[in-house]
Amino acid sequence: MRSAKALLSVVLAGAVLAGCGSGSSTPAKETGKDGKKEQGGATAEPITEITAPSGYKSREGWQQKLTWLPESAKAVPVAVAPQSDRVAYLTVIDETGYAVQVRNAATGTVEWTGKPWSPPTPLSEVNEASSFQSDEPELPGVTTVHQGDRDYVVAWGHGVRGRDELNSGREVVELEIFPVDASGKNVTPAHRVSVPLKNDDSDPIVSADPDDLRVRDGGAGLLITWDGYTTYGASVDMETGKVTSYGNGTGLGVDCDGDKCPARVAAVGADGPVAFNDLRGGFEAPGQWSSQDVIPDGASAGPLRADGKRNGEVVGVIGTRLVARWVPEGEDSSDDSIWSVHDTKTGRIQASTACADPDYDLGNGPDDPVVVASPSGRYVAYGPVLFDTRDRKGTCLAGDESRKSVLIRAIRDDGTAYGGVPSADTEGTVAEVRAADGTVEALPIGTELPLQALKNSGLFVTRNNGAGLLVTGLRSR
Repeated sequence: MRSAKALLSVVLAGAVLAGCGSGSSTPAKETGKDGKKEQGGATAEPITEITAPSGYKSREGWQQKLTWLPESAKAVPVAVAPQSDRVAYLTVIDETGYAVQVRNAATGTVEWTGKPWSPPTPLSEVNEASSFQSDEPELPGVTTVHQGDRDYVVAWGHGVRGRDELNSGREVVELEIFPVDASGKNVTPAHRVSVPLKNDDSDPIVSADPDDLRVRDGGAGLLITWDGYTTYGASVDMETGKVTSYGNGTGLGVDCDGDKCPARVAAVGADGPVAFNDLRGGFEAPGQWSSQDVIPDGASAGPLRADGKRNGEVVGVIGTRLVARWVPEGEDSSDDSIWSVHDTKTGRIQASTACADPDYDLGNGPDDPVVVASPSGRYVAYGPVLFDTRDRKGTCLAGDESRKSVLIRAIRDDGTAYGGVPSADTEGTVAEVRAADGTVEALPIGTELPLQALKNSGLFVTRNNGAGLLVTGLRSR
């Protein structure tokens, strides 16, 4: 069995951290491919140009090369705090561990670098006969959380701690929690938290499938969900580091014909979690509000004829916004669904619209819909549905006989959205959408879409010719 440090030396052999661009940037000391430290400093090298939409200045910005990331890795260890306008990513410092680094999104200036950290030993290194053996290594990640009026950066790793010749160890998700407004080098995390993953029998090794593990902003804290025999969840308070375990959700009080049944946690509210259940349908903040009380216009209010479930299905969450899909009133088999975006604290509908169901598989592929939002939060989108929460309206971009679907990937505060056509329809076609009137315009072939639109810039993450990732911040026009 290789240790986490061995994984660093074998799989992540060396890292070159190069900060460059027309804006000022000062990288921390990092490790070169020869294993020696390189002294970073301000540079004035031109950035590697990418083909960006016309709303961005392709030669004005900053870049960061993450050369440590294996070519086989699908993970993107980059996260954005839109309200603070900061970008966080993971880098490697020698073989001592990974480190979080945070930049100002607009200027590219490195604001702080965390202390090196060695994550838990991956499951594939612990279980020789593990079903999780693959060419893609399980690597640590980074995410951001907005809680209260503050942003936090969280580095996380999944694996086993405490395993040796005499001890089996336990499976955990380990967290390094930093306030985003930290400063300096070798910054110590505000909290180091270890969240044990347990199943119904509290077994120390759950063997949670890494593909089903989610670590993300839950709205009022960090939310961790994983699959064992069923779906389990836990939340972490960023201010205190306190862990709240939800188990398989039976303790949330969600009923199934008078009996308590497992429920999945979709979000974390200030007064408790928001849960949904596949068996009975619907979603709710137990003891506070129910989806039955916030059914949008045009959706069926009664049990669904096909299976007797309650109406309402959570399709995704971003921060304090929840997107739901509903069966329309009158007929369960309609081609269109009713889509709505809700405030996770109150359940209140912020916008809704009718739109056709996706005609593609929903999973974890590059074309699968994800919930995205503009930096201010005014615009929210899921796949082909684009919401304006201020004007309380939605735009449907689903395809029909004469046009193809567009799946939204990023939205600017001015209502300009960027998306792509599912590859099953047209490989590589991307488009620009105006939320104001729903106008769609195809972009030139090869145009890169931003991973995230920020206040005055856009963040682009592209493959760096087989040598990891190229993280680029481009100024807005």
